[in-house]
Amino acid sequence: GVLVDDDWVIDPLPESVAEDLDLIVRSFDEKHPIAQGLWNRGLTLRFGATRTVRADPGRTTGGGLTTTSPRTPADGRNYRNEKARSDFDQRHVLNMSGIYELPFGPGKPFLSGGPKVLGKVVGGWVLNGIYTYQTGLPLTVKFNGDVFGSGTDNARPDMVCNPNLDGGARTVDRFFDTSCFRIQSPIRYGNAGRGTVTGPVVNNFDAGILKNTAFGERVNTQLRVEFFNLLNHAQWLPPNRFVDQAAFGVISSAKDPRIIQFGLKVLF
Repeated sequence: GVLVDDDWVIDPLPESVAEDLDLIVRSFDEKHPIAQGLWNRGLTLRFGATRTVRADPGRTTGGGLTTTSPRTPADGRNYRNEKARSDFDQRHVLNMSGIYELPFGPGKPFLSGGPKVLGKVVGGWVLNGIYTYQTGLPLTVKFNGDVFGSGTDNARPDMVCNPNLDGGARTVDRFFDTSCFRIQSPIRYGNAGRGTVTGPVVNNFDAGILKNTAFGERVNTQLRVEFFNLLNHAQWLPPNRFVDQAAFGVISSAKDPRIIQFGLKVLF
């Protein structure tokens, strides 16, 4: 069977549709007067936002735009039921980054005329940061293994409603509405399509503090303190998507919490 509710599957859609927004990629550089003014004050900003809708007939699978491998359909006689969101379909992506050279020390607006020792201490400080927000990738609910003896491990159950919960209703113990999926009789294929569940979002901010110091004309040092996931947001990995397992719909792991890294570089 094929789902026909527009809220559940994407059908029909072109195989690749990209809606360019006004802000799809906006880079501040020397060609823009505002950017030039910011650069002169030691601040560089970069901003990019995209909204895309991608669908495919499901004959390949992969984790990126160029990495694909053959996919075995749930029902080799019904490729129409394989048409859905692409594995790499992320509807919204927002990236922002910035570098700020603090205005202190030699050649800067403040404390530029003091003793050399003072210049070594207060000069050369740089702040940087990268913020990333990405909506979740599509996940396919299925059985664990070739439970029907049909020659494919992509057999899917029946789906009777939209499984995606509102953001406030999602928990690690129930990331999506598991009651929307039902185990059908083993004598037929389920009607659930591919990619019907949207996975966890990425909401991450990395930052760094750099101290550049020159000793004479030949030796330069750079001290770095880097913070990965500075705000310590939980970056959840996908939930269990196997309908025949007890942990179905449960998130049991996450990416690393906040990490602080120190480094020293000497150039001569």
